[in-house]
Amino acid sequence: MNFIIKNSPRRIDPKHPESTDPSWRQAYEAGQRLLKSGKVKFESEAEERDYYRRIRSNPGNVPGLPEFFPPLKIGPFTVPKDVKELKQKRQLRWEPWRDIELYCRHCEKVTLHYIDNKGGYCHKCATPISWHI
Repeated sequence: MNFIIKNSPRRIDPKHPESTDPSWRQAYEAGQRLLKSGKVKFESEAEERDYYRRIRSNPGNVPGLPEFFPPLKIGPFTVPKDVKELKQKRQLRWEPWRDIELYCRHCEKVTLHYIDNKGGYCHKCATPISWHI
């Protein structure tokens, strides 16, 4: 039996797409044209800041085009300092995983709910969590 070994195509390095991906240069030039033409607009400074943060999170993303590639690193969901501040502001219990903010149909706004494996209730109106579903 004969085996034929073919050269595999060069793989794209996710950390350096500009040197390994042949279509990256075209996408970069298209994004630069859109930025220069003024067709890329943002509603607020915060939206623009978030857009560029998402673009910088992966080298495969190109400024001027929608962010396509996910971030290479994912940050923590909560920072201990933020949790401490939340406890001071809202006087949460020591077990923050049991308290969660949900929309309450009875209160008609987002309120704090206690949840465990047996059920839960709204802190403000004491409506059982089964009524919210």
